[in-house]
Order: sequence, then structure tokens, then C-alpha cells
Amino acid sequence: MAASCLRLICPLLILDLKAEDQPLERAQGALLLSYQASPDDPQIGSLLLANAIQNALILGKPPKPSINVERSTIKRLWWSVLLRDRWISLALRRRSQLTPKDFDVENNPLEEADFGKEIQESKVYDVHTKRILFTALQQQCRLAIIITDMVSLIFSSCDGFPMGLPSKEFPACMSRAMKTRNRLRQWETETRYALSTAPSEVHHSVMSFIKMTYVYYQYPACAIPFLTKSTDSPVSEQTGIRWMANSGGGD
Repeated sequence: MAASCLRLICPLLILDLKAEDQPLERAQGALLLSYQASPDDPQIGSLLLANAIQNALILGKPPKPSINVERSTIKRLWWSVLLRDRWISLALRRRSQLTPKDFDVENNPLEEADFGKEIQESKVYDVHTKRILFTALQQQCRLAIIITDMVSLIFSSCDGFPMGLPSKEFPACMSRAMKTRNRLRQWETETRYALSTAPSEVHHSVMSFIKMTYVYYQYPACAIPFLTKSTDSPVSEQTGIRWMANSGGGD
């Protein structure tokens, strides 16, 4: 029991000690610690993510951070925060902490130039393998953008409405669900093509990263069709509203 409590408290204690006072390093540290959160208390990951977001906001948003930090570093930090936020949202079935207002993803895409030095000078992978990893990362970023709308649709749908969405809002939500479904299908097609050049003998860690990308895809890919298919039923509206309420009703 004591060991379990210690695992829960240690990540937050590391931050509270304030051994590092620079927002970039604090944001990076909190983000990394969020991956070490104990399964006994998954909410600790959300708290660490919130800390990372706070420090990222202190740094400022690309393309003009408030502190003298390389633009590529800021972009990588913000995308890392966004990815972590979306995956935690899926895992805990809760709304996102990072909103579109916090980070303009459309105008700050990750580019190969942001990883130029790492790709060319990696001591672990060759250049071709690093480019495969970067392609998979780009596809994860594209998926996270699509998931953003799904998360706001499903996990926030019952805010203020104990029984779910009011009926008058259902058609608009169904339209968003259909749009998200189509975007997910397009993502899968384009991703399979983009990663089709990966050789079969690629390093197992690279293949694990690619497979994990598809794992992230499977949750929304399964959830959205459930909503959209319900329109074929005579009780589709009640069924869809009830499903939304249950999906967003708790962690």
C-alpha cells in the first residue's frame, strides 16, 4: 500500500520541488512523467498534463514564443502536449484539456525540417528509418486533429443535460459525426499508403510505433459508426442521445 501511494505521489513531488525553474524543461518533464503515471490512479497523468500545458502557455505559442526558444522546439513541445492530451481523452473518456484556441494546429504542422538534426545525426536509427518514424508521427498528428472534434462531440455532449443531448441538437451532432467518420476513413486510406513503403524487416520498435498509431485510430473508428448507423433505426434519436450520454458520463 505504501509503495503504491509513493508511486502516485512521486511524480507530483518532483515538480513541486522546483529543481527546474525554466518553463520549457518543466513542460517537457511533466509531459514525460505523465507517461509514467500509475494505473492505480490514471488521473495523475491528467494532472501532469495540465502542468505541462501551463508551462507551455508560459513559453508562448508558435510561431512567436514569448521566450527565446527555437521555433522547432516550441512546435514539437506543443504537438507532444496535444498528442498526449488526445490519447488521455480516449483512455479516460473525458474532454480534452487542450482546446483549439490554445494551439493553432492548422498553421503549425510538424515538418521534416523540425527534426532535421535528429534525422541526420541519430545514433540509433539510420536516416531512412527515422523518416519512416517521422511519417508515422505525422499521421498521428493528423489523427489527433480529427479526434479533436469527436472528443468534443461525445465526451462533452451531456454537459448540463442529465439525459444527454436535447433533441433539437441531435441532427447537427449527427452531421458532425458523419463528417468525422468520413475523415477517419480518409485518414486510414492515406495512412496505409503513406506507411506502405516501410520495409517488412523494419526494426521492431518502429513497427510497434506504427501499430500503436492504428490502435489510437481504432477507438474513434468503432465509436463513430455506432452513432451514424443508429440513424437507420426508428428510435435512432433516442438511441444516439443515450449512447452519447453514457459515453461521456464518467471516467
